[in-house]
Amino acid sequence: MGGFASLALDGSGRPHISYYDWGNEDLKYAWHDGSAWRVETVDSEGDMAAGTSLALDGSGRPHISYYGDGLKYARHDGSAWRVETVDSEGVMGRYISLALDGSGRPHISYYDSSNHDLKYAWHDGSAWRVETVDSEGGRSNSLALDGSGRPHISYYAAYPNYDLKYAWHDGSAWRVETVDSEGMVGEHTSLALDGSGRPHISYYDWSNDGLKYAWHDGSAWRVETVDSDGWVGWYTSLALDGSGRPHISYYDEGNGDLKYARAMPFLLEKQATPRDGLRNSDTLTYTLTLSGPGLSARLWDPLPAGVHYVTDSVTSPAIYSPAVTAIVWQGVLPTSTVQMIRFQVTPGITGAGALSLSLPIVNTAWLTDTERGAGVRDTVIVNGWRTYMPLVHNHR
Repeated sequence: MGGFASLALDGSGRPHISYYDWGNEDLKYAWHDGSAWRVETVDSEGDMAAGTSLALDGSGRPHISYYGDGLKYARHDGSAWRVETVDSEGVMGRYISLALDGSGRPHISYYDSSNHDLKYAWHDGSAWRVETVDSEGGRSNSLALDGSGRPHISYYAAYPNYDLKYAWHDGSAWRVETVDSEGMVGEHTSLALDGSGRPHISYYDWSNDGLKYAWHDGSAWRVETVDSDGWVGWYTSLALDGSGRPHISYYDEGNGDLKYARAMPFLLEKQATPRDGLRNSDTLTYTLTLSGPGLSARLWDPLPAGVHYVTDSVTSPAIYSPAVTAIVWQGVLPTSTVQMIRFQVTPGITGAGALSLSLPIVNTAWLTDTERGAGVRDTVIVNGWRTYMPLVHNHR
């Protein structure tokens, strides 16, 4: 027992699980009440040897979409389970994803195996509405609703092109686009929307036997390989943390292992010595610490007005550019350590013991993820205070 499981947590952080009982061929539901696990049978009618998808409403009551001789839907009304068939025109309901809108109404994406279509069903408060989203496949679909309750779906279009595709409803019509078409890609998708409503998708690349990750930066899709060590990337599940960084659980088919991948933080820290009491003939040393394992990045650190760069003081791999009066660097950040860069300046001097520029001396550096457009900045103030300010929080 325990096939095709789907997990959700309630407001108290307690787990709820829907799953298929292989031994009895039943749809079952388990939850922890704070002291022990409770298990009950939801539906035992028909062939249910396929996916389940669970969501909890605002009252913590379970809703489950599943395959049972068609697309079926069950909900607990507080007293008993209510079960209904949503779509039974052919072989319906394999590869299912359920989401509830702000009113607790169910929305379901699913695969029509008879016609190889991606379909979408939702309840409008009175009746079920069903429509075809894409007639070129819809396996491994994953559904999310945005802040306006509009559906977004990632899926594998196995026929005829074997591509990863993405569909969303703009309020008037469905929009469909191909995300990745490099070989046979897109099985085992998992979709999440970030705080800006932009889609992020984890999925399996059949051609290269690897885990891949795609996201939309607001202008275009970005795609990268996360893990390519053998047959890895089956049954992916994606979540974004509070900073919009992706976390992915997935199955390593080659070794039979459960694996987990996460995006490492993208950070910049800037320090100055001395921090105060700067005098005539003193040398001011800036130290930059860059972190973002394996990320392509660009550093931009313009010198503040009134200081002069000390020749050959910048450490590799950065350089000083006289043309723009800045410390600059572009490359790939190290994977196992941080990147340190130091350079020195002297303040303009007019007389013994006096500085020709007014304090404080303010210097800001920028570090940009060149692939995604996300970035951070850090400002250091000599003879004052220092602040750290994230410039952009994207998926990293």
